Amino acid sequence: MTKLITLTVFVLSALIFTAGCKKKPVYDTNYSTPVKVYKDKPVKFPDFELTYMGQRENPAITPGGTRFTELLYDFKIKNEDEEKTVSWANSVGIINPVNFEIGGNKFVIELGYSSKIKMDLDEDVIVITKETK
Repeated sequence: MTKLITLTVFVLSALIFTAGCKKKPVYDTNYSTPVKVYKDKPVKFPDFELTYMGQRENPAITPGGTRFTELLYDFKIKNEDEEKTVSWANSVGIINPVNFEIGGNKFVIELGYSSKIKMDLDEDVIVITKETK
């Protein structure tokens, strides 16, 4: 009987120990969550790593011939297999999301306002949404 109690206590202790040692996620944030980005500081999402590379100005012309300067926000997106640069544009005051694909999945970057989570976003805050197939 003592052996049975000892074995039971041992098995229960082992189960409690292994349950408490769950592996932490290897990413910083999840999708559809506002996250503040800093220049050259990577943010790990479940499927890729995103690095805000900064802003740049791009001279542009409207279809009507009016010249303006477009402000671009550049992001480096990479996973184990590929790397690409995605740019979000603040063109003529229109806030539109940017679609991109990596690893066979489709994603959306939103700045300024997120239509996915229905909220205004502070400066340098983005929302990444993973599109469902």
